[in-house]
Amino acid sequence: MIQAIIKQRGEAYGDYRDQAEIARKFKSEIEKHTEKMTATQREALDMIAVKISRLINGDPWHRDSWVDIVGYATLVISELDRAIEAEDNAEEEAIEESVSEEEEAALVEAAREAERMLRSEGIET
Repeated sequence: MIQAIIKQRGEAYGDYRDQAEIARKFKSEIEKHTEKMTATQREALDMIAVKISRLINGDPWHRDSWVDIVGYATLVISELDRAIEAEDNAEEEAIEESVSEEEEAALVEAAREAERMLRSEGIET
């Protein structure tokens, strides 16, 4: 049974040793540039490297490999969208807080001005 699976995979992906060598070359280059990446981004690139190596080494018409590449890229895009949304929400909260501080400052100044006006009229506060 396992031999049948290995044969089937070999037809789709080519010789495993050759495919592994291609994947390692991709991954070696990727690893040089991942210091700013999340674990999700790094892992997606690793998996995409495997999928590309299978397409290069084996059947470039193997649809599942292309679908998998899109899937891994979509996972990263989802992570990016969540990060952008969180950043936008943080900016909105900061704006709301700064507006509240501005409003508070305006109220304090208005209270001081009212107190000055009352004193100028001879009314103690």
